Amino acid sequence: MSVTISGPKGYEFQYRVTVLAALINLDNAVALFVEKKGTEDAEVRIQIAGAVRIYDIQVKNSNNAVELKTLSEWLCHFEERVAVNNLLDRIITQHNYCLFVAAGRCVDTTSHFVSKMPGLEEHGPLTINQAWVDGFANELVNNIWSGTTTLQKERHAFCVKQGVAITSSMNVEKDLRRIIIWEQVVDDQVDSFVNFLLNKKYKIPQSVTEDTYLQLLEAVRKGRDQQADILADFKVIIEKNTGEKPFVDTGYQTRSEESSLISSLKTDGIVLLSGSTQSGKSELGRQLASVFYDKGFAYYITADVSDVSRFFSMNQNEDKICVLEDPWGHIQAIAGSIDSWHKLGMILANKRANHKLIVTSRSEIVSELALVTGSASFKGHVWADVTVSDREVLKAFWQTFSVEKTLDAGVAETIAKHLVDSPADSLLQIGQLHHLSRIDNNDITGKNADELLHLARQSAAEIAGSLLSNWKIQSN
Repeated sequence: MSVTISGPKGYEFQYRVTVLAALINLDNAVALFVEKKGTEDAEVRIQIAGAVRIYDIQVKNSNNAVELKTLSEWLCHFEERVAVNNLLDRIITQHNYCLFVAAGRCVDTTSHFVSKMPGLEEHGPLTINQAWVDGFANELVNNIWSGTTTLQKERHAFCVKQGVAITSSMNVEKDLRRIIIWEQVVDDQVDSFVNFLLNKKYKIPQSVTEDTYLQLLEAVRKGRDQQADILADFKVIIEKNTGEKPFVDTGYQTRSEESSLISSLKTDGIVLLSGSTQSGKSELGRQLASVFYDKGFAYYITADVSDVSRFFSMNQNEDKICVLEDPWGHIQAIAGSIDSWHKLGMILANKRANHKLIVTSRSEIVSELALVTGSASFKGHVWADVTVSDREVLKAFWQTFSVEKTLDAGVAETIAKHLVDSPADSLLQIGQLHHLSRIDNNDITGKNADELLHLARQSAAEIAGSLLSNWKIQSN
């Protein structure tokens, strides 16, 4: 079989189901086996609240209705050459879970066990009565093991014994809650769920989800052949294909304008952030991008307008979010800024709706280029100045930073006084407050206001170097 030509459809349906079942709760999984001796089509072990749940998985391709007789036949499945410990026994005595993935539809007597794909949770109380229990027990007594060999006779007797025991069991309803059926499942449903999980849950770009799916299917086939636990293989494949993630500082504090900016990105696909030095525009831009990254958008950050064009031109149907950080310089407008300003306008004019762009730049540079080009907006999109002049907002941020870093009380009080008494145009900004709070306590304790303000206001060269270094790290 050619994987390139066949794609996921070239693999057996049960292997695709195995991939899906594993991805549902991969973070909590502790083992994954495929057609392991003594198990079903697959076995997934998941740790929840300190206990390990074992899910036995059977895939049933028949389109016939799933009746009570059908269910009993499935549950009477034994491992090779033995007449004990069938699937039903493992559910009752070992408290295993069982997932049946069926092409057929459940009838009234089996509909109690239906869960909407991809649900794997235990059912609540089942609406079954004694008549149902007696009917189920009767199917176990009249089981499929009616042959004449010793093994068949022993299996028949084992199932008969189960049927008799169930009629008087006080726990039968609770035990059967661990039987889960996905009904009327077709290939395309499974493939769609797998690609959805890879993109939305595991942050794998849409352009590589199918290739990742194929790698996982190959791992399944390897696990079948080698009879080995393939959980580690799955996790390596997922990690290898996960897209770049926006770097947001762990000390980031939510800003009031976030919700409106996110709305603008959703509807307009573009947000322009300007502000004074260290007003937090770059950090805010990455935070906004992280919201879309968490929704499965491919992420990219750059300082070059041409890179934005290349990023958006590849795999154009893919959802993308890009941060264009200080494209015209950190301190003053760099050579070629006017050309790249016009180039950005052209990109925005032709940008697809599923591509989102966040641009950040110093207010002084935006004003300078707007004066030269004759326009401060791009196709009607105006700059949002995130410089904070509200003293109460700045005081709240400083209070949070001070407490988080357990700053010296004298330092905290000195800066708080600055935020109350200083002129509005000289107030420290969020980025500067955050920077100051991260300096070692020993290096700032005992310093006067001027010294603290000097430390908070890094030189422009230091700021530019720090930003450029951070951008390069993310781009590599």
